[in-house]
Amino acid sequence: MIKNLCMLFVAGIIAAVSAGCPTERGPYSPIARADGMKPHQMNNGVTMMDMDVRNSFLLVNHSAKRAPGGQIQARVVMQNIFKNDEIFADVRFVYYDADNMPVEYSEWRTYNFPPADLLMIENNSMRGDVEAFNAQFKNVRTRNGKTLTYPDQIEEHGDWIDGVMPQ
Repeated sequence: MIKNLCMLFVAGIIAAVSAGCPTERGPYSPIARADGMKPHQMNNGVTMMDMDVRNSFLLVNHSAKRAPGGQIQARVVMQNIFKNDEIFADVRFVYYDADNMPVEYSEWRTYNFPPADLLMIENNSMRGDVEAFNAQFKNVRTRNGKTLTYPDQIEEHGDWIDGVMPQ
């Protein structure tokens, strides 16, 4: 009985001491790019949010003009690089102020890209104090839900061999 009480007493002391030991806590710095560069969205007018989207479109052009009220009129021209499949993608525009802070977001809209065709997507900011924009593409899919493979690729001996993208 005394032995059990001693063991319980020792266990209690160990628990009390370990509870009183400080654990390492913040504050911590946020994760930052190791190379010191700005994020992709700040250096490029168009961002593909995943690999499937990147491999489905060809960026033809992007531009921005100022409206008389100071708003940005953004335009992006993309080409569906699948010759036989129309695809759909969700697109939104993010607008940044002079301090590179996102101050305005458009709604996600779904656009239909006909096979091997060009599509111009336009959006206007509401605010007149924005300085830059970024068009973001995500969630690419076909009408019938067919899985997209890389365009014009053929499988040969277990490897995918690149074909030629449409001209």
